[in-house]
Amino acid sequence: MPIDARALLHELTREARELDIGSTVGRVPASQLNSLVFYRDYVSRNKPLIITGALDHWPAVQAWTVHHILERMGEAKISVARTPHGRADSVINLDGTKYFALPEEEHMPVQEFFAGLQGSRSEVTYAQAQNNSLPEEFGPLLQDVTDLGWATEAFGRTPEATNLWIGSDDSVTSFHKDHYENMYAVVKGRKLFTLLPPSDAYRLYSQTCRVAQYRRNAAGALELQPEEPPREVPWATVDPCPASEEQMQASQLAHPEYWDPDLPSPLQAEVGPGEVLYLPSLWFHHVRQEAGADECVIAVNFWYEMAFDCKAAYARLADQLALELHSQPLPDG
Repeated sequence: MPIDARALLHELTREARELDIGSTVGRVPASQLNSLVFYRDYVSRNKPLIITGALDHWPAVQAWTVHHILERMGEAKISVARTPHGRADSVINLDGTKYFALPEEEHMPVQEFFAGLQGSRSEVTYAQAQNNSLPEEFGPLLQDVTDLGWATEAFGRTPEATNLWIGSDDSVTSFHKDHYENMYAVVKGRKLFTLLPPSDAYRLYSQTCRVAQYRRNAAGALELQPEEPPREVPWATVDPCPASEEQMQASQLAHPEYWDPDLPSPLQAEVGPGEVLYLPSLWFHHVRQEAGADECVIAVNFWYEMAFDCKAAYARLADQLALELHSQPLPDG
């Protein structure tokens, strides 16, 4: 008897939600958490959580204005990503070909970065270096934060990297997953996460895309230029927030299993100032941000090494099934 892989994956999606994940991301006050409860109820189950009041002890929550950061940082230079539209590390269609687009990377004085962030938006800059950037590039600010002791105890290790993210509403992070346990702390503004568990890899329609990077052309404008020698990476092609009705209709045709009303909707997590999102390893996430009344959006994330256990094997199987599934034509009807 032939196996209907698509039907089995749909059933897996529904069962995962019904048995454990549910349809919303829970919110728990930090005062009600300790390392045992956090590990037992969330880490061991690979289940996301928003922790409120988690940063009440951080001076950064009150202190990190643009003026304060400039005063602390002085003449220091930082790594900055620059794109025409704020969509670094995402799939871009160019002349009928899908490219995985890397940003132009620049090392600039922190004063110049903030001036561009608050000035004209002909190009979008984002401090998004994932190189342990808080201690490595923003060292003078490190005294304003501490790691989350109960999380470090639950994971059984100190963070492998602590990164600082500073940007505007224009910066968007495309769907992807990380091989880390992620504690994502919002200091200023709001982060809007769209989440799917590892079992739902097939809903993101990953494709192998040639890598390209934004570079300056002869006229000084940013231009997407394919890497030489050629290099390819698999990447999710779904954009959960199409910019127009026309783009929405095109996405519904190209990605029917993402938009399928008979499947559970992706989870949404809105994380505000002083809150922390536990983003489990291997979960797919798309991120938007809103500065609101703040000058910009600022966040700190702690990456803890994940355990490469049976969970990683299950996720790899889901990825392989997704690639195989979408190499076949969709059934009629």
